[in-house]
Amino acid sequence: MKVVILNLNSMPYKDPIKRKEYHKKYSIEWEKNNKEKRIGYYRKFYYKHREEILLKSKLNRKKNEQSYQVRARRYHRKKIEIFKRYGGETPKCVWCGEERYECLQIDHIYDDGNKERNSIGGGENFYYWLLKQPYQPERYQILCANCNCIKRIRGIVSYQNGLKNIKEWEEWSKRKNIPTPEKLKKLWKQKMDYREKELKG
Repeated sequence: MKVVILNLNSMPYKDPIKRKEYHKKYSIEWEKNNKEKRIGYYRKFYYKHREEILLKSKLNRKKNEQSYQVRARRYHRKKIEIFKRYGGETPKCVWCGEERYECLQIDHIYDDGNKERNSIGGGENFYYWLLKQPYQPERYQILCANCNCIKRIRGIVSYQNGLKNIKEWEEWSKRKNIPTPEKLKKLWKQKMDYREKELKG
């Protein structure tokens, strides 16, 4: 009977990190080269364990739905708290007086929301962050989705030229000497610099 003695030092990937990297690369290459085989394996596995897979996915859907409901209620509690802080007991749009909760949004008065979203994140993260901040009515206000959109379009496109009805917008859109994107960027930068100076001053 032969006795084989393994020399662990001579093994190519005794280091677990290197071994893991090697196996990862190997599996990626194998999946690329053997696409049909892989699909065949998955298909066989699926038909063999079909009932178990369907039951698991059903349970997961229920579980996810419950966790989503909990998360959604928590998110709306925080959002309502913010709205009440900046709009009183019955928050409404500062411009048009819209009171429906679904339509209301927090607006950045100085249009610096993009910077905040890049550093904090949007949606839930923003409302949780805003709750921790002191009350700042000079920076935030409540607008409905329509007014917020109108404010953004007027700010970026017409630069407070006061275009209100469709005829005025139509005339503006037909003009030949519309500023180029570079000019618009310069104008926008000038506007933002002016607002930052106002904030600091």
